[in-house]
Amino acid sequence: PMAANEARSSRESPGLAGGDRLTRLSILIRIGQALSADLELASLLETVHREVGRLFATDNFFIALHRAGDAEFAFALQYEHGRRKPVRYRSLKRGMTGYLLRTGRSVRFCHPEEAKRFLAEQGIETIGEFAKSWMGVPLLAGDAVVGAMAIQSYEREALYSPSDLELFEAIASQLAVAVRNAQLFEDAQRRVREMDAIAASGRDINS
Repeated sequence: PMAANEARSSRESPGLAGGDRLTRLSILIRIGQALSADLELASLLETVHREVGRLFATDNFFIALHRAGDAEFAFALQYEHGRRKPVRYRSLKRGMTGYLLRTGRSVRFCHPEEAKRFLAEQGIETIGEFAKSWMGVPLLAGDAVVGAMAIQSYEREALYSPSDLELFEAIASQLAVAVRNAQLFEDAQRRVREMDAIAASGRDINS
């Protein structure tokens, strides 16, 4: 299991809408089946957002993607206050998302004060509106961190429990493999297009 920095509270309320084990297992199976049948990145991310929405309120949710060696990552899918945000890029050195991507560690906060204390201790820049509850996990494909996923609430404290974090990590593990496969597929398709372009250029020169 991946390490987690958990800001715990003596008063925790579960984040799941119907959080029994059967519901969790059925969601994991459904996500796994959906992800295994799709190699289109945008579609994969939408699938995860939809399925996670069966478990948690996803008005404030994002999936960030990162390729090894890049200095930036992309917020490939992001919702803030229920509104879809355009894709945007940020330095790997900035914010909690950068921390997840750099360290490969999961983080859960139950109160804004815990988040502020953690950010100060780690020297992490504060970006955006402070959430009352926050849960973020890296997308780990083998030894590589290919992205991060987070969910938050601006209305309720102590919303996510340790078991919620475990479930979120399990979903992230499935997504990470799917993202890696989709990236490999995209790379292969790009190489095919490049080879076709080179071949076409050669034919033009010869003619």
